[in-house]
Amino acid sequence: MSDVAPRLSSALADRYRIERELGQGGMATVYLAQDLKHDRKVALKVLKPELAAVLGADRFIVEIKTTAALQHPHILPLFDSGEADGFLYYVMPFIDGETLRAKLDRETQLGVEESVKIARDVADALQYAHDHGVIHRDIKPENILLANGRPMVADFGIALAVSAAAGGRMTETGLSLGTPHYMSPEQATAEKEISARSDVYSLGSVLYEMLTGEPPHMGTSAQQIIMKIITEPAAPVTKLRKTVPANVAAAVAQALEKLPADRFDSAARFGEALGNPAFAAAHAAPSGTRAYDTRRWLSDRRTLAILGFAAVAVVAALVLARARTTPAHPPEVMRLTIEPDAALADFAIYEDSDGPPEVAPDGRSVAIAGQVSDTGQVGEQRGETPDARTRLLIRRFDQFETRVIPGGGRMPFYSPDGRWLAYFRGGALWRVSVDGGEPAPVANLTSFDWNVSGYAWHPRGSIVITTDKGLWSLPATGGRPEKIVASDSTRREFFTNPVPLDDDRVLIEVLLAGRPTRLAAVSLRGGERTLLPEGILAPAMIAGDVIMFGTDPVQAARFDRRKLALASAPIPLSGIPSGARLSAAGSLAWLDNASQAYEPVWVSTAGVETSLGMAPGLYRWPRLSPDGMMLAIGTRGPNDRGSSLWTTNLRTGTRVRLGAGVGHTEPVWTPDGLRVAFSSGIPPHAGILIQRADASQPPDTLYPGPHAAWPTGFSPDRATLAFYGAMAPDPNDISFVNVADHAVRRLSRPGSQKGGRFSPDGRWFSYESTESGRSEVYVQPWPALDAKWVVSRDGGREPIWSHDGRQLFYRSGIQVFAVDVTPGSSFTSSPARAVVRGRWFSDPYGDESWDVAPDGRFLMLRPAGGSRAQVKVVRNWTTEFQAREGAR
Repeated sequence: MSDVAPRLSSALADRYRIERELGQGGMATVYLAQDLKHDRKVALKVLKPELAAVLGADRFIVEIKTTAALQHPHILPLFDSGEADGFLYYVMPFIDGETLRAKLDRETQLGVEESVKIARDVADALQYAHDHGVIHRDIKPENILLANGRPMVADFGIALAVSAAAGGRMTETGLSLGTPHYMSPEQATAEKEISARSDVYSLGSVLYEMLTGEPPHMGTSAQQIIMKIITEPAAPVTKLRKTVPANVAAAVAQALEKLPADRFDSAARFGEALGNPAFAAAHAAPSGTRAYDTRRWLSDRRTLAILGFAAVAVVAALVLARARTTPAHPPEVMRLTIEPDAALADFAIYEDSDGPPEVAPDGRSVAIAGQVSDTGQVGEQRGETPDARTRLLIRRFDQFETRVIPGGGRMPFYSPDGRWLAYFRGGALWRVSVDGGEPAPVANLTSFDWNVSGYAWHPRGSIVITTDKGLWSLPATGGRPEKIVASDSTRREFFTNPVPLDDDRVLIEVLLAGRPTRLAAVSLRGGERTLLPEGILAPAMIAGDVIMFGTDPVQAARFDRRKLALASAPIPLSGIPSGARLSAAGSLAWLDNASQAYEPVWVSTAGVETSLGMAPGLYRWPRLSPDGMMLAIGTRGPNDRGSSLWTTNLRTGTRVRLGAGVGHTEPVWTPDGLRVAFSSGIPPHAGILIQRADASQPPDTLYPGPHAAWPTGFSPDRATLAFYGAMAPDPNDISFVNVADHAVRRLSRPGSQKGGRFSPDGRWFSYESTESGRSEVYVQPWPALDAKWVVSRDGGREPIWSHDGRQLFYRSGIQVFAVDVTPGSSFTSSPARAVVRGRWFSDPYGDESWDVAPDGRFLMLRPAGGSRAQVKVVRNWTTEFQAREGAR
């Protein structure tokens, strides 16, 4: 419940008991409450404080009383209204159902018969209200409740009450009286007099969406939608859905006429036309288009004046909810720090696996993906798949509470209009309405042989995805992905990080073995590529006419989208990390993980923890040398996307750095303990490198590649190295590279495989796999791989052999399990037993986040006290950059 709820509860304690918040809209926050006098559930709606301050209590109460007399089976009645402790509120029945918006979010399109029935019932409600002198003014799917399939129109007359009470000062509130997609043209142009025909237009827009899956006019911004409503005819519904009956299509077309006089003169006439198979619009153009409507509309000089002036000023103030912006002043720059809710105290953010935080196009919220780690109170339970630990959050900047998306997800990104959030979960692409509702799948990706490397929602209505196989596109409303252009596997080519342009093109990074990364503009229609000049570095993000390079240091410049060239010299930026994400609307977000620290500790089989004496840090991938005297471990600098690898002498504390620079991960010791192999994602030296543990010589390339592969273990004879990752023929399989001749074979299994290790005697190979639908530990004979045994029985991850090979350990949830291995020609093991439990770090990828010493102790990463990741946001950052760029 929000921070105003205690005050509100106290002020209304004699009449209503507030139970919980149900949601928020543009004008009000809705609470579920108990009506104490009548012993019934009610929906108590409280106007936003800034709106209440402008309206005043007396005027609002007088105006809202005009709607209290409305009594109709399809109108949600008004029970009560008033003022309490400065809050303006009104009370309606609580309907235990869903809104039409939630139903559309889930189903996208409704059946024709169902759609028409809903529209006719709503039209009947509108006609009743119009006959009583009340115009709704805000008909939209959010205001139509479905109670056992029966539509109930909510908030009847509220918009009128607010408008009248405001007395012409509506723009002072910064709030909208209409949702852009369903506004009539006269609302869009801020006409003072709104008639019943405006509600007819809005209902026509709602029916249009029920039939086709989208409103009549779409755009990348509210202003663009408004301009289309004013100037462009809506496409006939039969163009998008051929099964719509002719009379329904004709009725929708007439309801959506630009001029009010050309629409139905009443909601009742609209409803009758929907039910009359013989109805045909009296002046329907044979071609199905209404071009003359636009000409007639534009012939009005008053309208031209609005288009030339008010469309930029008035419309922006009317539509963009709470956006206090005018043409005379640039958007205000704001810096914010966001932490997960206290309820998610163990929420851990891993930018490289969960995706960077993403700011909404309207700058009002940020989406954050992360995981409830094994270190937490709600850590992974035994038997859960890795996806079960994911958490996807939407944090609005005007609220203290975080919305948790059901089911979790990774790699979130917003639609251009900010209404939807797309993300990946369980081998599928999903989307969810930002304003509420249940998530819905967009496309199943499990049948495709790919690893997603980048993603974006294009303004033209498609979602583009880069993978290790190429560039793909699919409809944002759902459908089968279409390959736009394939990457050239013979040249080890790889695409990533798509950035939509204004036209039908998308900017992508092209990685090629042995060559610097280049940027290319690719047409989504034909796949044609246009390489950008080499001076434009990758990764690149574009907002308006500003381009930012995610290099180190980060740079930004003005950018000519038409010429695909820089329009000014780049400026180095201080205080912005290379992992910052620039939204299309010009806001920045990045993960500040400086406080998400861990401490390496020894853990005995009795559960006693002993510090290794190393300072807390951003550690990952701890690997002990075969004799247990050395530790190879990865670290990340604050806000640094790259990782560094170090070896530490545990007796002397001396440490040295492996590799050169950052971008190295997953260290693996050679059996003799003299060298360390590790992953490198830095072209042209990407692949698997190997270096002496004392770093006395530079690293050599053990296995080259255009990008990283992730090693997991050497065979005891050092002849074979197991690895997995995007460089493999199938990134979900474990591969084995012959160290001498680089020949590769793979362990091909359903699901995703990782964490492979050879037994000390070289006879067995253990790994984790999701082929059963959840992570389990398996063992196969080496090198035959012709049999298989399941070691874990209730979920398992990260298997590690004891140094004598007599035990195999693995993790599940917050426990470590062990099985005893009996020597013999066939693999035989005891039932798994719990050995020790504790809340230690578990890697989000499933890579090694622990190890076992020769003496049987466990090496774990213990969370440092109070460690939390934060998300940093700079709203409207491009305003700040443009001012700096213009001053030089």
